[in-house]
Amino acid sequence: MKNYTYKKASEEMTKEELLHVLKETLIENSVAYDENKLMQMYALSCQAYEGLTRYSGNEYVTHPLHVAIVLADMEADVHSIYAGMFCDVLKKTKVKVALLKKDLPADVWKLVKKVNTCEDINGITDERVLLIKLAERLHNMRTVEFMNESKIKEKVQETFEVFLPIARKLGNERLVVELNDLTMKYI
Repeated sequence: MKNYTYKKASEEMTKEELLHVLKETLIENSVAYDENKLMQMYALSCQAYEGLTRYSGNEYVTHPLHVAIVLADMEADVHSIYAGMFCDVLKKTKVKVALLKKDLPADVWKLVKKVNTCEDINGITDERVLLIKLAERLHNMRTVEFMNESKIKEKVQETFEVFLPIARKLGNERLVVELNDLTMKYI
């Protein structure tokens, strides 16, 4: 059983390389998308996360790009994939809500708002929002080694107790296996 795009999209890739992998993944999984809209979403995501870095030292925008790639590999709909490119924009950036509301397609904005404002993943009923949250957690777990020890323990425990059961409930075996493998490395 293969992991979601893990071999194709490494942590060392630039945002430009990740955009290329995203396009390849969309095509390979027959996800219909508009090239101009994708480039608009990419540019807006890069702008929103500009100047931020991850614990690893990578440009922060690489995280939501990895999330979008995982979603494309899950064959999520294109609006969910675009929303993945803004998976934590309201939590991590100072971007104005009005700008996002204006520049994002209405369906994408609704997903971005739900993903960024939900506090309890167990209360989410929209499967698309759950997939985005799961894809985000998957990428966070792939890069958890860059966090301090207490943060690692917190993420691992939360993944095991909250995210794994949701992945099981959705019946996503590939996601269950990879999240389980990643949590077991740190338990």
